[in-house]
Amino acid sequence: MSQIVFSGHEGALYVCDADGGSQRTLTSGGVLCVWPSCSPDGRAIAFSVVPSGGNGHGVLGVRVIPTDGSALRQIYENEVGTDAIASRTPHYALWSPDSRKLAFIAQTRSGGLTLFLHDTASDGPPRRLVDGGPLYASWSQDSRFLLIHSERNHYLADLNQEAGLARVPGEATRYSAPAWSPRTNRVAMFRDSGRGKQTLLVGDMDHGRVEAIAEVDGLASIGWSPDGSHIGMARAVGSRSGYYEGLWVVNADTGGETQVADERVLAFFWSPDGGRIAYITPSDAAEGSLRWAVVRADGADVHYLADFRPTQEQMTAFMFFDQYGQSHPRWSSDGASLLFAGALGYRVAGGPLPEGRFSGIFVADSDGESTPRRVGSGTFAAWLPG
Repeated sequence: MSQIVFSGHEGALYVCDADGGSQRTLTSGGVLCVWPSCSPDGRAIAFSVVPSGGNGHGVLGVRVIPTDGSALRQIYENEVGTDAIASRTPHYALWSPDSRKLAFIAQTRSGGLTLFLHDTASDGPPRRLVDGGPLYASWSQDSRFLLIHSERNHYLADLNQEAGLARVPGEATRYSAPAWSPRTNRVAMFRDSGRGKQTLLVGDMDHGRVEAIAEVDGLASIGWSPDGSHIGMARAVGSRSGYYEGLWVVNADTGGETQVADERVLAFFWSPDGGRIAYITPSDAAEGSLRWAVVRADGADVHYLADFRPTQEQMTAFMFFDQYGQSHPRWSSDGASLLFAGALGYRVAGGPLPEGRFSGIFVADSDGESTPRRVGSGTFAAWLPG
């Protein structure tokens, strides 16, 4: 059975089965442990610590612990006086596909936001890669490269070289996270093309080719299908609501597009087999709650799951789903379930997000045949691979 790691309201990390059984405490005492991120091999969990329970109070840190609870290590401690990278988000962590490296973003005095690299085989300090935010990154499938979007610029970091950081031509101001294909050595990114438009580029790193496959009006976010053949794309023209105005699937070779959702989309996530896409959309005729929708990748057979309100942490992960989807998959590995934190229920008008005992960790069957089950009490959760 799949397992889950989650951050409890009192600050400990817990591991449990997908049905809520076999719960055990992974950390306890003295600090708040938040935002767990699991290594792809399922052997370690990175997380942030907030010593006094408040953002920016005390010294924030990044720690790594094996999933059996042994040999806890602090790999980074914030500079005194620095805050979190966002509200209730001390850091952002992204494991390499081979689980040997951890890229993470922290606030620094001199750089604002800074991307660091930790080598799990080393006891030395993390390597400082890039300063300047907003800051997003994506790993190559062989764990050698990081494609970084910092402010309006892109950089390619070759981690086999000590000084292997190269500026990528062009500027991009209307999207967030680049995306590396999970199967091939191809990357997808945007470049501004003028008059509020941007061009979707696919670069083949093995052959040194870059192709423009689509032009987009306004804002957009992207995510590769698991087999690397298609790119999901949410886009919006001039929208200030926080939602995109639909969801498309783009052929990564030809640029041909299929619209699979024509409603407001906050976030989307490919199923592990690439046959379906789960997306977040407002509840029917409501602004105060959300719901999951699951649609086939060809746009057929959409169905909706229960209405809910996310925790602040879960809302952050939805709002920046193109980045968090690379570090915190919402689908279980077998494609049967979706994981989220919040409170169930339909609400017409907006209001405060649920906190404390009013929010929990939920697992929803992706077929929508049953009500999501509460498996724990907490603020955010991640699947343990394996």
